[in-house]
Amino acid sequence: MACELLPLTQPELSSFLSRDETFAGKTSIDTAAMQSLDGSSCRAVTPDGIVGAGSECVDLGIEMTYPGLENPLFFLPPASQPHESATREQSATLRAQLSSQQFPPRCGRAAASTYYVHEVPQVGFGSIIEYSMMFLARSTTLGARLQLGAQSSRGWTSPWFCGEERSLSCYFNVSSCCAVVTLNGRALELPRRRNPLNIGLAGWNTFGSAWLSAELAHFFFERMTPATRREVDRRRQSVLPRGGGEVRAIGMHVRGGDSCHARRFCAKNLTDTFWAQAARLRERYGVNTIVLATDDARAAALCESRALGFECHTAPIERGKFESSTFIENRVASHASGALSGSAVALDALADIDMLADCSHHVLLLRSAVSRLAFALSLARKGRVAPFVSMQWPWSPAHLKRKSKMPTRGRGRGRGRGR
Repeated sequence: MACELLPLTQPELSSFLSRDETFAGKTSIDTAAMQSLDGSSCRAVTPDGIVGAGSECVDLGIEMTYPGLENPLFFLPPASQPHESATREQSATLRAQLSSQQFPPRCGRAAASTYYVHEVPQVGFGSIIEYSMMFLARSTTLGARLQLGAQSSRGWTSPWFCGEERSLSCYFNVSSCCAVVTLNGRALELPRRRNPLNIGLAGWNTFGSAWLSAELAHFFFERMTPATRREVDRRRQSVLPRGGGEVRAIGMHVRGGDSCHARRFCAKNLTDTFWAQAARLRERYGVNTIVLATDDARAAALCESRALGFECHTAPIERGKFESSTFIENRVASHASGALSGSAVALDALADIDMLADCSHHVLLLRSAVSRLAFALSLARKGRVAPFVSMQWPWSPAHLKRKSKMPTRGRGRGRGRGR
């Protein structure tokens, strides 16, 4: 079925761009008015989120220190701490609003009521989803419906799976409407909107930016197309079958491949880093199973060898294909089929994120979009922050760029707790 063409005039475009530029993102979040994710008396320092860990507080936007890790973040509450959630009511309300916005009884015929994205920036697949989450936040701010262009993500969609639908709508049911906003007879191309982690929504900032990202991630992942759901479930079957809800396991993400060549966090000794942090969780919480998501052959081999005595499960995929100094998004575009085609890699990533989110504990790298999506989806599904270690970076590392301007008092463990 052909999408409806919605012509936009130049004055209407100028008005739209002017309103879109007012998207405040995190600057709309008043940290003094933020509430903790678990109902504790913790007070936020950053707009990312705050949660209690016994008598201490963890601000999701501020890093900690640990030997061998890079600006890590930990949330390690006492094993006896009840799993409290203060977010469920607001989550339900926001989910209902997003659903009614994207699936209206009737599709509007006004271009101004449609936030049309001709092309999503062609970066890593996890970042593609994060950009689309940001566009959903922007459209919600404007009271408009998000519409992804049918060719908006060509590199990460393959004809063998997606056919002519070369957008995230191949994987997720984003809207019940189909429209193309045009200007002077051509599809509208908006200026690129940067920083997909800059999330804030007036009226929905109570629990901070990470919670908002969690709800936006939930919108997409709860709306997988039937074909995508089948492929994800097939990939999960030998590792962590879907259907049981939260699983008592450590969801671990080890990033290798092009990330190592880009000189991001890439530990030479995985046992002393990732597995050591898993052992730290095991000692505290008694969990001895790892569900591993990785593009690194070394990590998969450690998993198979039951390193440090862990029962470990990971997908049986060929990981040598990821070993390259060229970013993966620049490689999949040249493969129409096979293991390195966009859809093959995308479906593997979706299965990894889906599995990690179902785990009760996590060892992640919040520097990575895959880890951030797994963390966000876990928060949305559980309604609470699960115990975790981020090997690299807190939720949003913007504070690292202005560290010299931040007061040293109150940083680290125990910071920001209300009196």
